[in-house]
Amino acid sequence: MSARRLDANFARHQLGTASIAIVEFSDFQCPFCSRHALETLPSIKEKLVRAGKARYIALHYPIEAIHPQAVGAAVAAECAGQKGQFWEMHEKLFGVGKALFKEDLVRYAQELNLSGSDFTTCMEGAETQQIVKADRVEAARLGVKGTPVFFVGTVRADGTIELLRRINGATT
Repeated sequence: MSARRLDANFARHQLGTASIAIVEFSDFQCPFCSRHALETLPSIKEKLVRAGKARYIALHYPIEAIHPQAVGAAVAAECAGQKGQFWEMHEKLFGVGKALFKEDLVRYAQELNLSGSDFTTCMEGAETQQIVKADRVEAARLGVKGTPVFFVGTVRADGTIELLRRINGATT
């Protein structure tokens, strides 16, 4: 794959500050994404992120045609992120299986002590919906067709990420 760039504004949700980046496009209803989040990501955090070897960036690619609650879950994660709790919501959403309906998302927000009315307003807001849509457009530009998909790259001084390698996640 030739080097491609990911604009710095897409690195909203990242762990670590290393110059090597692992960028994930995922879908909260995808069983393979869930398996990665629950079984593999903890090891990546421990062995690469906490060790200062890589930063981890999460982006959304909800595949609405087969995962009808995935967009709402991505929006919920963005709303939690606006309150500094993206990763807590990320972990919760991947840990709950198929319970991703609006009332479930509101309950998870409450469990994270996010304000019910503020969270609901955020969930319904066009701005938050647009953030998820922008991730989807970026994924399409990079040729992402399924989830999870990972890119490994280097972070430039301006925050732009040179994507050097693509890795497709589990498919079975």
